[in-house]
Amino acid sequence: MHLAERTGAFSEPELTVLGEVLEDCLLKPEEGYLFEEITEDGKMAGFLIWGRTPMTRKGYDIYWIAVDPAFQGKGFG
Repeated sequence: MHLAERTGAFSEPELTVLGEVLEDCLLKPEEGYLFEEITEDGKMAGFLIWGRTPMTRKGYDIYWIAVDPAFQGKGFG
């Protein structure tokens, strides 16, 4: 959450929803969200949350992507 806040890209309501989605990623895997953390030199540089696109066989949607401002412009996004 702190990383998403530092980007300045998300509103307070969006950050609230992000918190709920992160909770679902960790506590309710059946919800279908997938989470990938990007690290560089042992620090969290960013994250990606995605999931299956309903009614498709192989489709996925990216729901959230964020890169820490300290790592932006370095190809992580």
